[in-house]
Amino acid sequence: MTNQNMTFEKSLKPAAVEEWLDVVFYRKLAHKLVPLFIKLKFSPNMISGLSLASGLLASLFVFHEHFWASALCMVMAIIFDCSDGQVARLTGNKNPFGRIIDGVFDMIWIVSFWILLDRSPYFTKHPIPHITLLMSTAGFFFVVHCWRYDGVKIKYLERVQPGYSDKDLDLSQIRVLLKEEWKKKNILTCFLCVCMAFQMYFFVRGKHQKTSIFPSLEQQEEARLNLTPVMRLWSWLGESHHNTLMILGILLAPWTPAGLLFVFFYITIPLNFLWIVSEWKWKKLYKNM
Repeated sequence: MTNQNMTFEKSLKPAAVEEWLDVVFYRKLAHKLVPLFIKLKFSPNMISGLSLASGLLASLFVFHEHFWASALCMVMAIIFDCSDGQVARLTGNKNPFGRIIDGVFDMIWIVSFWILLDRSPYFTKHPIPHITLLMSTAGFFFVVHCWRYDGVKIKYLERVQPGYSDKDLDLSQIRVLLKEEWKKKNILTCFLCVCMAFQMYFFVRGKHQKTSIFPSLEQQEEARLNLTPVMRLWSWLGESHHNTLMILGILLAPWTPAGLLFVFFYITIPLNFLWIVSEWKWKKLYKNM
């Protein structure tokens, strides 16, 4: 294996929690930019900001029906989104807020994109009955899929690879951090603490599991063997999969709205079915760990 390949592998998350599209496409492109970001001393949060800016630009382009420009900006947003984590893993530049900043920035531009697409003149020129309801339903499940996948990913890593960089703070630790940031009057970091607590309670721990677990090596191996197949199912509910579908939909938009309609249908029906199956398999296996 060449040094370049070894560096690329080091920049990835564990294989089971990586989205297939990220590994074969987006992260390979991101890896071309990572050395430049490191050389320029860009922090992971600065790169997350570039992802947010690209996503918001994509939203403006789609509102004005510049679909190909919007698609290009979406691709750049995803590439930057991959780059921030790769830079963090290669440089060791990690902090408790890094992952949640990444997630919040992603949600800001994704929600903006969907709202501006719905409000654009496109659906006046191509009227579709109940389009706002269709988009709202698909958009809601898009967000839920991604947040739940992220939560399952954290629980998987706790069992299989404790101490990995994506392992989150406990609710008790978040409360302590929130109090510290509140005393410092850091409104932004207080907001991020609330976001962390929200995800941790509703998408990771729930009301039953309050603290992290510390499995032995034997338990880690058992969890890896049992949970990895279903974790790979969950990876199809990740953000890159959803966003790539939307990119394909808007690339077809100049000729037909059928591509966008397919995206809304695919997220609402097949991906929800996959979510139900993945949830059932996960809970069945996880409770026996």
